[in-house]
Amino acid sequence: MNDVILPVLEGGYGYDISSHYPHCMTFDMPVGIPRHYNIKKGLETLFGFAKARIVAPEGIKLPSLPFRDGNGSLIFGVGSWVGTYFSEELRYAERIGYHVELISAISFEKGKPFNQYMKALYSIKEAATTESERYISKILLNSTFGKTGQKPITRRCEVTTDLERVKNLELLYTSVSHTKVANAYVVEYDLEPNAESGTANTVYISLWNKFMDVLDNNDASVQIAAACTAYARVELHKILMALGNNVAYFDTDSVFTKIPLPRKLLGTSLGS
Repeated sequence: MNDVILPVLEGGYGYDISSHYPHCMTFDMPVGIPRHYNIKKGLETLFGFAKARIVAPEGIKLPSLPFRDGNGSLIFGVGSWVGTYFSEELRYAERIGYHVELISAISFEKGKPFNQYMKALYSIKEAATTESERYISKILLNSTFGKTGQKPITRRCEVTTDLERVKNLELLYTSVSHTKVANAYVVEYDLEPNAESGTANTVYISLWNKFMDVLDNNDASVQIAAACTAYARVELHKILMALGNNVAYFDTDSVFTKIPLPRKLLGTSLGS
C-alpha cells in the first residue's frame, strides 16, 4: 500500500511506524480448523475470510481495499469488483463507506499466538546495549511475519568458487541470485525447476510437481500472513484518514504529511 500524492513536499513531516508488522501480529489471528460460514449471518459475526462483492464509496480519495486488475497488478481503486478479504479489513471498509455483499466465507477461531513473543522481542530490542543484540532481536521481530507465508523447504544457499556452477544453477532453478565475496560466490535459489530453460529435466519437473501436491510438512500459515497484512493496511489507513488532504506520500509503514501527527500517536512503543 503506497502512493505519491505530492511529488515535492517542503517543510513537511515524515513518520515511521515502530515495528508495524510485529505490532499487527499481537492482534487476534485466525487459528484452529477453518469451517464453512453461513453468510446469512452477515459480516458482523464472521472472523475469517470472505469472497465478496465490493462497491467503493462514491468520491473516495484514499481507497482502503486492494484488488487485482486485468493485468494482475494490485491496485487500490474505485468502482465495484469481487475479491477475497480478511473479515476485519472488510469490517473497517464498511465503517468508512464501502458496500460489502458476502458470496462465501470460512471462519476461524481467534487466538494471539505471537502476542507475548512480539512484545518480548521488542523489549529486548529497545533495551539492547550492543548493536548485535539489537540487530538479532530486530531480525527475529521482522522475519516472523514472513515465515508464516513462506513456501517451505525450497530455498537453498550455496557457496562456490566455480562460475560455471553459478551459471548452471541459473539454468536449472528459479529465483537465483548470487553475490561475489572475495573469490567465491554466495548463491541463493529455489529448488523449483526452471521450466522455461531448454536444459530443464522434464522428469525432475514432474516429480517436483507431485512432491508439492502432497507436501504436508508445511510450517507456513497463509491465513495468518494474510490477516497480518490486512491489519497492517487498516492501521496505516486510519492514520491517512485522520490526516485527510494533508498526506503527501505513504507506503507500507510510513507517511509524509504537511502537518504534524497528533501527539497521542507518537512514541517509541510497539506500533507507535
